[in-house]
Amino acid sequence: MAQVNENESEALAQLAQATELLGQGLQLSLSYSLVEKAKLLSYELVEAFAQFDTGSSSQYLALYQSCCASSDLKALLDATYKDPMASRKAALVRLHDQMMEKSITTNLVAGQLFTDVCNILQEGQAWQKLSILQNHLELVKELPANWQIVVLQHSPCRHYLYGAVLDRPESVAKKTDKSKPTGPIPFSKAKIQRVKVDPSQLDDIIEAMRDHRFEVMTTLLKQEYQRTIVKQQERMLESIGEVAQPLDDLNEEEDESELQGQFDKILTDLEEYMKPLTDLLDIDIRAQTYKKSSRRPPTASSYAEGKKEKAGAVEVADTVVLLADCQLLELPLEALTMFESHNISSMTRDLSLQMIYHRHHQEQLTPEELKAAQQAKNAIPSRIPGARDAAKKQAKYIPLDRPIPAGYLPVDTNNVKFMVDPHGDLVEDDDDSPMKIFDSLYNKYNQQFTTRWIGITHLDHEPSVCEWETYLTDSSSFFFYGFEHLLSYLSPDKLVSLDIPECMMCLLYDSCQTGKSFTRRSINNVLKQQSQLSLETPLCTALMLSLAGVKCVVANQWHCTLPENSVNVKHTFHDLLERGRTTGVSGRLLCNPAMRQAIADAEKEELEREQREKELKNTADKPEEVAEPVDDESASVAADVELPEEKEEPEVIKKRQWYNMVTYGLPNLIVTQL
Repeated sequence: MAQVNENESEALAQLAQATELLGQGLQLSLSYSLVEKAKLLSYELVEAFAQFDTGSSSQYLALYQSCCASSDLKALLDATYKDPMASRKAALVRLHDQMMEKSITTNLVAGQLFTDVCNILQEGQAWQKLSILQNHLELVKELPANWQIVVLQHSPCRHYLYGAVLDRPESVAKKTDKSKPTGPIPFSKAKIQRVKVDPSQLDDIIEAMRDHRFEVMTTLLKQEYQRTIVKQQERMLESIGEVAQPLDDLNEEEDESELQGQFDKILTDLEEYMKPLTDLLDIDIRAQTYKKSSRRPPTASSYAEGKKEKAGAVEVADTVVLLADCQLLELPLEALTMFESHNISSMTRDLSLQMIYHRHHQEQLTPEELKAAQQAKNAIPSRIPGARDAAKKQAKYIPLDRPIPAGYLPVDTNNVKFMVDPHGDLVEDDDDSPMKIFDSLYNKYNQQFTTRWIGITHLDHEPSVCEWETYLTDSSSFFFYGFEHLLSYLSPDKLVSLDIPECMMCLLYDSCQTGKSFTRRSINNVLKQQSQLSLETPLCTALMLSLAGVKCVVANQWHCTLPENSVNVKHTFHDLLERGRTTGVSGRLLCNPAMRQAIADAEKEELEREQREKELKNTADKPEEVAEPVDDESASVAADVELPEEKEEPEVIKKRQWYNMVTYGLPNLIVTQL
């Protein structure tokens, strides 16, 4: 027994020495921006602390994920800047890489040229997103307290999957008297788990998801072609005076059933792959979200947004920020069972803790500095035609009283730019066309929100690349509603080169296709290499916008139809503009229509209850109706209203359209007037 104790003490001493050396090496690596070294050291620290210190091990896991994300973003940047002649930043990035490769033999990193190159690159948003801060272990303290940060990350060999729930340490009380005890150290709520997984199983799921995206694209394009042919036949028959016979052989329902079956198979395989980890983290996530919630237990009438929202009031949401590696981000993670809790009323995804911190962190300027910056900005005339006229639109402009609570960031609705169907790709008239839907929404919210919106449609002219860059740069939010994807209009190197930290939100309602848009895109793709086409994916688009400085990106993950896009656009405008909900709540409701319906039902019940209470109050004020039986009856009615019977909710089928639109980045953005 004594020998066992001695061996245990020696092992603990060696573990303490190893963690001390690893910690020192990690700090040196971060100070010299050696991301690859920091990645290896942080992973070793995760294994060293393990379950002995869940708070430290979860923080080091988040650091390891940030290092992996930085490496992936650097690889994306190198692939985008493959041609050094494309731009000045591309040439600087290539020069930086060459000097780093030859640093051992030439020691160029010690020269002034390398320092100047690093300083110039550091001024850009993309290079700032690649850097790992030395105080990374303290970043979670600077994020809002109602954020529940969940980390999902694979090991370097991909044979292990890590899951963690980060804990936000409570602020230490001010020590007014050092002689008095400060109390016990608060218990850490952080959780971390590791499970063994099969890398080939994950590869099969990702490959199946990519095949499903391609199948959705081809199926929807085939249906669009069939509908176009039918409409042409109808017009031809009407021109000769004959009645067109309806066709029932389009098989759209059969095609949709097949696509839904493919999605269900992918979701089942994903649940099976994640099950060893989700079984361990599910209870922790549900328990912490419920503990932080100030609401009642989850029933049909207890959703966060279900109660009546007053003008300018924003309810505290239980927000889940899902941080996952690039491989998992290709999958519909929002559809996992562990995220079905009704206590989660707001949800977004992102690449790492470092990225979400860069999005949220804003430098606090003094009033003098803020005034000087505003004057310098106003001194530069806008390159957008009509910008000055839009700023002078004061007639029929209703002020919006929507204060921003602490922990939330405002989005100025007076500086929104848009691009709607810039090439006019819809040949046939359709009730769900982007132009009709946008015009109706623009007119509906014109009094308070869309008065000063500026943009380009195909009725004006086809925008040039310079106009795309200008509208993205000079906006607080950018709205794109059209066909194909964003990178078919703006090349990846142009998009990454933009520095748009003032663009808080980018809404991309794309990925629809017509025969005209598909032909135009195919002609352009003939001139592109395979390496360029591999960058034109929804995930790469979101990452490029994040590198450019956008705080929140809402985009489709695969192709969709015009009705599906129109429904999402209407819901987003209703949530962000009319109701004043946050981006996280809006994204959560798009992925959970049952929650949206429960909110509408709860609002209806609340309105009926208020009307009944008002009627009972008016009845009680009348002298002739103060009899005891009336009081008993009114009391019983009031009791029935306050305590409705809970009904069992039927099993919900997860439709693939629900999880197409996802939100990257900040969940705490609120649209208001500034």
